[in-house]
Amino acid sequence: MQKRAAEMAAAVAEAAAAEEEKRLQKAEAVAAAAAQEEERKKLEDERLKLEAERRRIEEEKRLEAARIAREEEERRNRWPPEGYEFVDVNLGRSRLATSTAPSSAPCGFGLQIGNDFPFEIEAMAPGGAAAVSGKVAVGDQLVAVDGEMLKGRGIADVRNKMAGKSGTMALLGLLRKEGVSPPPPDVNVLYPYERSEVARIMITSLSALLSDDGSPDR
Repeated sequence: MQKRAAEMAAAVAEAAAAEEEKRLQKAEAVAAAAAQEEERKKLEDERLKLEAERRRIEEEKRLEAARIAREEEERRNRWPPEGYEFVDVNLGRSRLATSTAPSSAPCGFGLQIGNDFPFEIEAMAPGGAAAVSGKVAVGDQLVAVDGEMLKGRGIADVRNKMAGKSGTMALLGLLRKEGVSPPPPDVNVLYPYERSEVARIMITSLSALLSDDGSPDR
C-alpha cells in the first residue's frame, strides 16, 4: 500500500510538473507573442512616422515648386516687365518725299520693326515722324497701337494698324529699357519729306511733345 501510494504521489507530482511546464511554456509563448506584437507596433509606428515625414517633404517640395511656378508666372505677366517702363507716344503719320507710293496711299511713322511680338524698333528713317518726334528710341518695343495690344498679331497686321492717311495721329505703346533716353529730335526734314509737309510735320511733332496745358510732356 505504501509503495502504491508513493507511486501515485510521484505520478501526481510528475503530472503537476508537466502541467507547470506547459503553463510556463504557454506563458513564455504569450510573452514572446506580446513582445513580437510590441515590436511589430514599434516598427509600424516607425513606418508611419517615416511615411508622414516623406509626405511632409513631398508636400514642402510641391509647395516650393508651386511658389517658384507662381513667381515665374508673375514675372512673365509683370507689366511692364522687370527692367522696362511703358511709354505712350503720340505720332502723326507723314509721307517721305522718297516714297514712290501714290499720294493717296497710306503712310506711317518711318519705323522699321522686327517680325515678332514685342515688335522691336530696329531703325528709324531719317526725318521720319518717329525720328522727328524725339520720343522714340531704337530698341524700344512696340506693344500697342491706339490702346490695342499687339500680342498675337502678325507683322502684316501690325503694319496695317500703323498705316493711315497722312496727318492722322496714332498712340503707340512702347516698352523701353529703364535708363534709356530717345535721341534728340531729327529736325533735318527738308530732304526726306515733301516741302509742302514740312510745316505740318514740325507742328505735329511739337504737339506730340507738349501736354494739354502746353507744358513739356514727361
